[in-house]
Amino acid sequence: MSKRYWLSWYEKSEDHRPLKYPPGKNILGWWCSGYRGDGESKTMVALVKAGSESIAWLHVERDWPQPQGMEQRFCNEVSDNWRPSDRFPIADWMKPRIERNARDAQAGGGE
Repeated sequence: MSKRYWLSWYEKSEDHRPLKYPPGKNILGWWCSGYRGDGESKTMVALVKAGSESIAWLHVERDWPQPQGMEQRFCNEVSDNWRPSDRFPIADWMKPRIERNARDAQAGGGE
């Protein structure tokens, strides 16, 4: 059964965008929320559909591979209807993914 995770990491590459646009289907949305105090690393967040926390991180690592390793910040399971605050605007490509995932969860659909 699929769950949803709100997770964050520090992106150390110069370009914080995923390798492809939009990213893999399990990435329901992603945002760059600022910079770390070192001035180089970006603070990234994403809403991810996955069967477990470890699988959620694997989905992120596929779209944002970092040769030096990813510095994970947090990974919190959220409800099927949870939405990020207004600080994280939902782009057009994210809307169908987020809505479809919420509908599938209500219908009892899996990953």
